[in-house]
Amino acid sequence: MLLCIWSDLDTLYSERDLLEDYIDADKQPVIVVDPRAGHGLGIGGFKRDSEVGMTMREGHPVYFVIFYPEPEPGQTLMDVVHALRHFVEEVARRHPDSPPVPYGNCQAGWAVTLLAADCQGLTGPIVLNGSPVSYWALRKASL
Repeated sequence: MLLCIWSDLDTLYSERDLLEDYIDADKQPVIVVDPRAGHGLGIGGFKRDSEVGMTMREGHPVYFVIFYPEPEPGQTLMDVVHALRHFVEEVARRHPDSPPVPYGNCQAGWAVTLLAADCQGLTGPIVLNGSPVSYWALRKASL
């Protein structure tokens, strides 16, 4: 899993000094989690009409997380959730007055859902795009 903070804004805006005109650090941060890693534009997409572009245009700080196409040997979804938790904690530290909103695309939605369930209060609302989740099929675990 690769965690990164959005830094290549030249593809979204023609002049770098416009960034200050768009981003308000006091607005709720958004974390886009996209597992595509080179398979296409995904929800992140590096264009103005993507979730990243639209969210930035509305003034929200945007962070971007991608997955490599294949997991590392022995890596599980819970390993991804653990790494994601550290990343979300860092974003929350940078924006203490507003919990981050993670967007999860496809299998990243599973990681975002598990994170939100396991770390209640760490995130704001979560957004799941194309993430098949059978929430109605949950059963109480026997301890």
